[in-house]
Amino acid sequence: TDVGITDLDSGEIYNPKMRDIFIELPKFNKSAMECVDDSELWIYLIKNMEDMDVNAVYFPFTKDSKFTKLLQAGRLANYTPEELDQYRYALKIYRDSKNIYDFAVEKGEKKGFEEGVDKGIQEEKRRVAKQMKQQGLPIQTIAICSGLTEDEIKLL
Repeated sequence: TDVGITDLDSGEIYNPKMRDIFIELPKFNKSAMECVDDSELWIYLIKNMEDMDVNAVYFPFTKDSKFTKLLQAGRLANYTPEELDQYRYALKIYRDSKNIYDFAVEKGEKKGFEEGVDKGIQEEKRRVAKQMKQQGLPIQTIAICSGLTEDEIKLL
């Protein structure tokens, strides 16, 4: 039922943005497969969650994370205290492992980036030193300007 505030004398809607929509759950008789949009799926879940087997797969809900999160919460609500402790322990182990892995990847990427930058700097120094050598500049001058050793410059 869609309810709004109207002027009783003129019938004019007081404010179209101020309205309430009341959902009468007993009148909602669609199956999960008949629901055509998210609002209908939410109404279906609210009405039927108590009777649903939260471990079963309901096709309309498997594609959207907001529904899978609700179904997961339903599964957790049905756990015994022992099962809930086991679940929390397994989740802690998983999260700890994931954080360790993610940190290692991040650290490796950072190290790889830094090594790549250092390699690029060294290549640029050699390129510039080679050009200076081709221009006939003294090796000592090239060494001072490039930061390379005289032996490295002679090999260019």
